[in-house]
Amino acid sequence: MTSPLAPLDELALLLKPAGGGLYLVSTGRAEQEALQRRLYGAETDEEVQARFRASLARIADARVVILGVPSDVGAGFRRGANLGPQAIRTRILDDDATWAETSQARGVLDIGDVFVVPQLLSDDMLSADQLARSLIGDRAWPTLVRLGADLSVAWSEPVRFAGTRA
Repeated sequence: MTSPLAPLDELALLLKPAGGGLYLVSTGRAEQEALQRRLYGAETDEEVQARFRASLARIADARVVILGVPSDVGAGFRRGANLGPQAIRTRILDDDATWAETSQARGVLDIGDVFVVPQLLSDDMLSADQLARSLIGDRAWPTLVRLGADLSVAWSEPVRFAGTRA
């Protein structure tokens, strides 16, 4: 019998380092890795992974949590939302190279991207509400900022806020 994974280990399987949630084999992989190294201030993939796991361990202390959802499975014929989280982060770093350090000092934590293999997705896998509950339990919720995705995953945010706001 296999023992259940610790929450941090489970998250590390479901999420990928920021900018790396979209499954790529070749095209675009170098850009993805370059962004991750910039975001995490790392020189190697091993350093990226170590800093990513360290960020997951700080979720409970965050004021704001950023989660990338590189998905466009609900799009019609015009695709591209899956590149949104990577493009947003790239632009932020182009405008402010110290963004990662500055945001962390303000309690803003980028916990990475939902790991997306477009051919294997179902809407249940992308529920930000379910993810947030598993991360923080009954504690006060940090503000969740979702980067990217299409309307197939956006519904969870208004539903969550409708139930928590007066």
